[in-house]
Amino acid sequence: MRAAATMGQLRTATQTLASLDLDPAELLYRLDRVAEQLHLEQIATCLCARYDRAAGTVQIACAGHLPPMLVHPHGTVETLPVVPGPPLGISSERYELCEFALPAGGLLVLYTDGLVEGREWDIDEGLAKLRGLLTGPPLGIERICDVVIRAQATQTERDDIALLLVKAL
Repeated sequence: MRAAATMGQLRTATQTLASLDLDPAELLYRLDRVAEQLHLEQIATCLCARYDRAAGTVQIACAGHLPPMLVHPHGTVETLPVVPGPPLGISSERYELCEFALPAGGLLVLYTDGLVEGREWDIDEGLAKLRGLLTGPPLGIERICDVVIRAQATQTERDDIALLLVKAL
């Protein structure tokens, strides 16, 4: 219940801050200040990204979250080297803004730790498994989601899972 309440408060604050059109690093810094004022009893991670279609780039800032992956149009996968900052509410540090080219037809893959770690495998194994599932001939977004989530079905104890795919046009 506390986790759901925390996420609800942070989600509302994020929506408000997003309306200010801040870059992702500044948004996370301000969200961190909100989290600190809320005196959260647990930590929260966050990854904030802003896609610029005209420039073909994505700006990303990270508060303790796993880095996104980029599936190139030809089927190779890379983990984007975002600079991880501390989780929300535990530090007053600024977050670093990272910018990456997003090729037309490329797929930005955002996910939670519940997708890549569990009782049956550690996070490194889970990340390698996800990379393997994403590598290869391009599939449609719905098909990729089906493949990735179905592969997760073997895990007996589950954490919350979120998977977000963004295709660059």
